[in-house]
Amino acid sequence: MTINETLTFTIDKKKVKAIHKGTKAFKDQAKGLDDLKAFVRDEIVFQSKSSGFIPYNNFESSVDWSVVK
Repeated sequence: MTINETLTFTIDKKKVKAIHKGTKAFKDQAKGLDDLKAFVRDEIVFQSKSSGFIPYNNFESSVDWSVVK
C-alpha cells in the first residue's frame, strides 16, 4: 500500500513543503521526520538549493520538497 502525505516545516526561517510518497508515513518512522529535516537543512543551508527530490527504499519511496516562502 502506497501512501501520499504532505508535510510542512520551517528550516532557517524558510517554509518548506514536502510531498512524500511511500509505504510508511513519516510519523510512523522512528527518526524519519528528523532525518528528512536534517537532509533538507543541509540542502538549503550548505548547498543553497530551494527544491529537491529524494528517492529512498530502492526507489519505492520518495520525497519531493521545495521552499515555499
